[in-house]
Amino acid sequence: MENSKKAKKAVNEVSLVDLSLIDKSTFNPRKKFDETALDELSESIKQQGLLQPIKIRPITGTNRYEIVFGERRYRAALIAGLKKIPAMISVMSDDEAEDAAIVENLHRKDVAPLEEAEAYARLIEKGKDDINSLAVKLGKNRVYIKGRLQLLNLISDFRDLLDTEDINLGVAGVLANYEKELQQDIFDNHFGRNCAPYALWSDYRASKLQKSINDLYSTRLENCSFDKTECESCQFNTATFSLFVGEDCTGKCLKKECLRKKQVAYIVESSIKLQQEKPELQMCYDSIWATSHEAIEQLIEKGFDIQTVNLLDSYLDAEPEMPNKDDFETEEEYEDAQSGYEEELADYQSELSERDERLSKGEIKAYIQITDKCARIAYAEVDETVEGTGEDNMQGETEEGFSDGVEIKHNPEVEKLQKKITRNNELCSEKIVERQKELIKKMDIPSCTILDVEVALMYSFMAKSMDVKSYGKLELGKEVYRTDYVDFLELTEEKKNIIVRGFIASHLKEIYIGGIKAQENSPLRAFLNLHEAEEVANIDIELKSVYKNRNNRLQERIEAMNERD
Repeated sequence: MENSKKAKKAVNEVSLVDLSLIDKSTFNPRKKFDETALDELSESIKQQGLLQPIKIRPITGTNRYEIVFGERRYRAALIAGLKKIPAMISVMSDDEAEDAAIVENLHRKDVAPLEEAEAYARLIEKGKDDINSLAVKLGKNRVYIKGRLQLLNLISDFRDLLDTEDINLGVAGVLANYEKELQQDIFDNHFGRNCAPYALWSDYRASKLQKSINDLYSTRLENCSFDKTECESCQFNTATFSLFVGEDCTGKCLKKECLRKKQVAYIVESSIKLQQEKPELQMCYDSIWATSHEAIEQLIEKGFDIQTVNLLDSYLDAEPEMPNKDDFETEEEYEDAQSGYEEELADYQSELSERDERLSKGEIKAYIQITDKCARIAYAEVDETVEGTGEDNMQGETEEGFSDGVEIKHNPEVEKLQKKITRNNELCSEKIVERQKELIKKMDIPSCTILDVEVALMYSFMAKSMDVKSYGKLELGKEVYRTDYVDFLELTEEKKNIIVRGFIASHLKEIYIGGIKAQENSPLRAFLNLHEAEEVANIDIELKSVYKNRNNRLQERIEAMNERD
């Protein structure tokens, strides 16, 4: 009876326990501790003492204790030089201690995303909870928990980047949706140290990353536009391999030939349908954009004229999607997303107005563009048509005007063969480029002196990263995507400077910077201090004042609570 009373008393009261008698727990979901934050906490403990006790349990058969939760406070107390620490003592089984450790840590705001994900997974693995019950128990959004669990699909390389905040949660969430084999390919070619600078995606936002992956890795069914009803139960759909596929999950097609045929058929069908809806528009493709040449061949076979057009990369964005409040953990996160949506919507509407005005003035012309995924409406300057590959590029059905007055009639079969010759020449050119790209991948990069042509190539690639306003200062007389390296062979020093700074600025606009110290020493700040130092200082003064006032009000509330306690 006496032992029972002591145990009950130990649970309800805080005791001072020797730090030397306390061992760390193997159950703690938190594996990494910020040394700077620990030092700051230890200084606070020296000044004010430890305000919140840790929780410990007796180790059976010894006079020692094991931490249930509060290891961070325990570590900071050691750094502060304390001999004893306030602790709640509770007799708990391994299972109870692990549950308590996980749940307590999950309620904290500063737990690392991957550690949080592993904690959710552990609770579900134990069989007592699922996502729905965890959402209720922890006061978390169901979508939020699913998103965290999805992070466990990340390969180790991307986990490391997330832990070091070299990628943010949005980017990590996009990457985690893909198979590990594809993730490794993405890392090696677009995030690794050895990938080419122009291929780097490390500073991409989540939306831009998703688009880039979709453009390059298109075997995922979700990236295909055709009706996928038949694919849902297909043995070659990887989504059918697991009993635990999520509601929104679509897999990857393992039968690429079937996927290709379905996609080509859809492109042809959608092109014809769009032509029927808008018979005044000419079908076209742009040699710079990804294009299904097989679909083009089939359309030519059906008698459609396909022109090659230098299309604008403007007026193609879809209307931005309004954020769903249920997808966000906090009101602040939702408000940030809503603010971003409103900015994107304003830009989208402004672009539509500009497009309509240019159409009405006859400055641009609409076309039906054939891409590698669908047919869509695209736009070109009125004089940007290059050539036709269909009927308009052939001779007319009947020609007159020869000096002998003889009327020449054309054989449709001959015209069809002529089109095939034209297409074969295009295919030959495409294959040559493919082989050249393979060769450059294997090439051993030489260390000899850089030549003028190579310098021009460098500036041409850098210019393609510039915004429209900065690029306009170069006065090259054509859109940047229509330039060739020869346009950059004779640049003035002033134009070289504009290109270099425009290139730097384009990357800084997308750079991810995590944490206060990183912000204070960021390349973004370093660059702006060279050219916009006064504005940088004004931004600092304005925002630091706003958030200092907020923190002062919060500190007043904390002090008031401490006085009541």
